[in-house]
Amino acid sequence: AYEVVFYGVFIAFLVNRRLGLAVFLVWLLLLATPLPVQLPWLIDPLYGLFMLGLATAWLVGRLSRLDDRRRDGIGWSALALGVAGFMATGYLYHHANLASDAWPHHPLTLTGFGGSSALLLLASVSVSVNQTLGKVKWVCELGNASYAIYLVHLQFGKLGWNLAKAAKINTWGEPGLATASLLLGWIVLF
Repeated sequence: AYEVVFYGVFIAFLVNRRLGLAVFLVWLLLLATPLPVQLPWLIDPLYGLFMLGLATAWLVGRLSRLDDRRRDGIGWSALALGVAGFMATGYLYHHANLASDAWPHHPLTLTGFGGSSALLLLASVSVSVNQTLGKVKWVCELGNASYAIYLVHLQFGKLGWNLAKAAKINTWGEPGLATASLLLGWIVLF
């Protein structure tokens, strides 16, 4: 539902720029305003990640005007910070003793994983980062498969979770999620 609402809002931009801006501003206002009714399909913290992606794509476009040396410096720095951010967020989330239903709406995961993803996207401003990572076969295959993975990750995650529970594997918390993911990966591989 999140994607449908997000893309629906931006279709208004394709129809008419002013209409799109008006719909977008109303949507932002709804996101920022506490309402007496719950509308999770329209108002959700996950939409902040879409906005972060848009802002990062805009920034990549602006930075692409810089010379290669500057873009490479930004790209390699963003790549290092993005990878470190993912690792740090995973570590902090694992050790934060949060309720199992805190995922994915906890501010730590939204800002940590969202910010790290934005940094990895920002790394694409560098030609040398793209060329270097383009030589790593598994990175290219993961990139080629990423949209297909995105489309089914919730269904497969749920299937892995259910299989782990049926096998009486401890599925509480992050170690359980990792076990469920590994179990599902093994089943899909073989």
